[in-house]
Amino acid sequence: MDAAHPELLWVVILCGIMCVIMAMAMGANDVANAFAASVGSGSLSLGTALCLAFIFEIFGALVLGGAVTDAIRKKVLRFEAFEDAPVELGLGMLAASTGTASWLVISTWFGMPVSTTHSIIGALAGFGVASGRVDSIYWMQILYIIISWLVLPISAVLISGTFYILIQEVFLKRSNIYKTVFYLEWLFLFVGCIPLTIFISYENPLLKAEGDAIGAEFAKWFKSSLGNRLICILVIHFTAFFILTSIAYAVTYCRINSKWSFVRTNRKLTGIFNFSLFKKRPTSDENEAVTANSREIPKNEKSINDIEGAVESPRVDVNSDQHKTEVAFSAMQIIAALVVIISHSANDAANAVAPFATVMLLYRDGLIKSMVSTPWYLLLCGGACMSLGLSILGYKVIQTVGLNLLKVTPSRGYVIDTTVGNLVIFLCHLGIPVSSTQCAVSSALGVGLVLDVNEKNNSGVPIIALDDNENQEQQPSCFKTILARISTKNVSFALFKKILVLWVSTMFFSGIISALLFIVVKFCVKLAS
Repeated sequence: MDAAHPELLWVVILCGIMCVIMAMAMGANDVANAFAASVGSGSLSLGTALCLAFIFEIFGALVLGGAVTDAIRKKVLRFEAFEDAPVELGLGMLAASTGTASWLVISTWFGMPVSTTHSIIGALAGFGVASGRVDSIYWMQILYIIISWLVLPISAVLISGTFYILIQEVFLKRSNIYKTVFYLEWLFLFVGCIPLTIFISYENPLLKAEGDAIGAEFAKWFKSSLGNRLICILVIHFTAFFILTSIAYAVTYCRINSKWSFVRTNRKLTGIFNFSLFKKRPTSDENEAVTANSREIPKNEKSINDIEGAVESPRVDVNSDQHKTEVAFSAMQIIAALVVIISHSANDAANAVAPFATVMLLYRDGLIKSMVSTPWYLLLCGGACMSLGLSILGYKVIQTVGLNLLKVTPSRGYVIDTTVGNLVIFLCHLGIPVSSTQCAVSSALGVGLVLDVNEKNNSGVPIIALDDNENQEQQPSCFKTILARISTKNVSFALFKKILVLWVSTMFFSGIISALLFIVVKFCVKLAS
């Protein structure tokens, strides 16, 4: 029988503190990425995003968070390699959580989005090497991450860019298209909910409940036939579809009638201690710049354009068909953002609690028990801490990804969030600890490379009236007009290069910090004993 390790109590306490800090840093960095497009496009205010993050981050962590926790804890290190030195495993988890927290806090403070998944994996591998147990590391997992540095960003860029071009071809390049988009919102949401409902059906806690009679009966019924699984998926899908569609249409209707605009007169973001987002009172000069039918950023105001490397902000006529179409997309983007936050919590609530879960179970039950599933209450705490971190420092990363990196409109933001949410959910379903940060930034880059159909440098792409068949015959080929839309004009590549360097260096820096901390802590423990 595997014995508990009461001598690790101090490690449990310190690791718990560091994991709280790490979870808050993850929230300020990764959760901020999840809402960067929706806040940057103006579809959500920062205050609303914080409220939604708190609710759905906890929901996703409780319902789906265990899906990837085990992948992090069990596919990076072989716990059996520490069978003769369980104390070293506990010290290593403390070093890993401290190393990860340190790197994430530094990166977040400077507003740079980094991969929290790669950070924790690098930290675990770093202490594994420092402990002298090189064979304890699943090196293939490290190889997969290195491959993902190339494959995942390219895939996200191609998917989001292609998706946005498709949206342009079908909707945005046509005049008088608002009513069509409005009446098709339900179809967008019906299709967009499919990956999430399948994921919830297969990863819900009832299927994984151990010792629960109701859960065992449900799991037996669910797995008994394909028809039962299909019924479960359909029930969850239509329930989610009805709720989300009602919200989307209500938001669209209210925003259209209130002359709502996604263009703001103040683009500076702040954290929870200074909620001045979009609430600055306009001066007399600014009032002259904002007419009854259009809203644009005044020239005399310090806006996001004044930041080095930033791109132009959009201008919108609130009575135009184009603006109304963007309003419809803003409602759908809110739903897409909820899918992103749920998928994020399923992927990254795991990262936030993985080291502490291992140390706590090791202290309480021994090495063998430390390899069981993570308790639900730890996932709950992880989700809550990430939401708190977002509210304190998340605005820095939102500013970088949602405002500084590229110009985001609701239609662009909808494509970004839909791509990120579905891609992360798909990879989570396979049990792969994917970097949601890379997905978010790369999807934004893919959309940013595509010009708007009515931009000055894109005059070869005409606006098509729905009933203008003669003009359509005289237009240039579709392939040429699509190529004319590809440009780096709207993307700050100087900023993207910095982000790219941090992506590559994250795993190594976290690993080095973790390894050094492990060596120091181990030496101090030996010295004290």
